[in-house]
Amino acid sequence: YQKEGVAVIDSRNGNALIGDEMGLGKTCQALTYLQIHPEKRPVLIVCPASLKLNWAKEIDMWVKDNKSIHMIYGKKSSSLPKADFYIINYDIIGDANKKSRSGWVSVLEKMNFQQIIIDECHKIKSRTTKRSRALIYLSGKIPSKIAISGTPIVNRAIEFYNPIKFVNDSLYP
Repeated sequence: YQKEGVAVIDSRNGNALIGDEMGLGKTCQALTYLQIHPEKRPVLIVCPASLKLNWAKEIDMWVKDNKSIHMIYGKKSSSLPKADFYIINYDIIGDANKKSRSGWVSVLEKMNFQQIIIDECHKIKSRTTKRSRALIYLSGKIPSKIAISGTPIVNRAIEFYNPIKFVNDSLYP
């Protein structure tokens, strides 16, 4: 099923929502796709703060070629060094209001990312949160998007709207 998952991501040019149950290899599938497609770098990975180190370990395990990983910390944005993988957590991603871009969003939108992965994509279920606005905005700037969650719908079907819009905004404009 993991090979099939990678094949599905590949058939959709790196745009997919992986909703397998916990422990079934969602991270493995996303990173295997990136191993097959090194042209999809640089990659932005957004996850809960508690998973940042785990993502770095998983990248080391599944991406076998030479790669560099940069973890982004702190709410104060600054320029970033050149890397293949950038890992940032939801709490510091920043704001993306229509009038001005602030925080990390203003830095990240200029980075020419080819792929973005959001882990625990149910964290963007609300349209009004800063993190949701920031990630929906950034998704429009990055050609390939993968959303990952073992529980993509937590309570109500409407909570699935933002993760779907993140991956493919043409489905529900």
